[in-house]
Parts: sequence; C-alpha cells; structure tokens
Amino acid sequence: MIIVVWDTEFTSWEDAQERAWSGTGEAREIIQLAARKLNIANGEIIDEIDIFVKPIKNPILSDFIQELTSITQKQIDKEGISFADAYKIFKEFIEDYPCFSFGEDSKILQECCDLNSITYDIRVPFIDARVYFKNYGIDVRKYTSGTIAKAFGIELGGHVHQAMHDVNSLSLALIELKKQKQILVK
Repeated sequence: MIIVVWDTEFTSWEDAQERAWSGTGEAREIIQLAARKLNIANGEIIDEIDIFVKPIKNPILSDFIQELTSITQKQIDKEGISFADAYKIFKEFIEDYPCFSFGEDSKILQECCDLNSITYDIRVPFIDARVYFKNYGIDVRKYTSGTIAKAFGIELGGHVHQAMHDVNSLSLALIELKKQKQILVK
C-alpha cells in the first residue's frame, strides 16, 4: 500500500497561532512543502519532494518563523518557487494516493490556493494521522509531526519544524502503527 506522508511550514509570527493569524497582514502562506511516497507495508521510500515556496503577501520571513523552522530568507529567495508551481508539483507527485499529515495541512493548502487565486482541485483523501495515534492511546497534544516518532521510542536528529524532518518523524511513526495493525488502509 502506497501512501503520501506530507508536511508544510508556513509564515507565522510570535503569538500568531493564539490569534488564529488574525493580526494585521497575517496569513498562513506555505514556505516549505515536503512529501514522501511510502510503501507503508514495508517502509520503502519510493520518492520524495522538498520544495521551498516564496510567499506573496509576506515575502519577508519573520525572525520568529526563521528561528522556529531554520528556513532562512536567503533559502526562500534563492531556492523558492511560486506557490502555483509548488501546487502543480505536489498535485502531480501525490497522484491518487491517500495523503497523511499530522493535522489539517490540507486546509493551509486550500488557503494558499485562495490567496494565489488558484482553483483547489485535488481530489484525494487527506487524512489527519492524529486520529490513528489517538486511537492507539497516544496523547497527540504532547507531540508535533516532528516529534511523534518519540512516542515509539525513536529519536531523530535534525530540526523539528523543518518539513522533511517532520515527514521523516511522521513516516516512522506511521510505519510503527502499521506494524501494530493500527492503520487499516489498503
């Protein structure tokens, strides 16, 4: 069974989450999108993408988000592509496979489509993996996508809140759940 495990990083500021991004000029714009095609049955990584995206409403990253994610303004300026291009790459990458994230990253994807005047037309199942972890008895409030592997005793190097690191953590946790027969996708 092939699934896509994915994660986004997006613009933010100090206390923006508590304000639900309602501060002046605040919007959740994707700045990094990482995804992995994974054979959940055996843990084989089939393919990966890791994309930096240039935000349009807030093209200058806040110090807060640069520190949180380790994504620099220089990376965005040098390696970033438009959201339209990132969306197209992601859409082609996922094909028709179910997509697992830790939370509702698909809502952020939809918000970015709206912000960029792009028709949101992805029609695959987007699954919040937290449901599976909760059903397994894990208190997901204690974890993020980048730390959920710790719930299974797996320690990872790297930077939490860096999308590919977080995809790796979530992938390893989902593989462990599959071993316990807690993921019932076919």
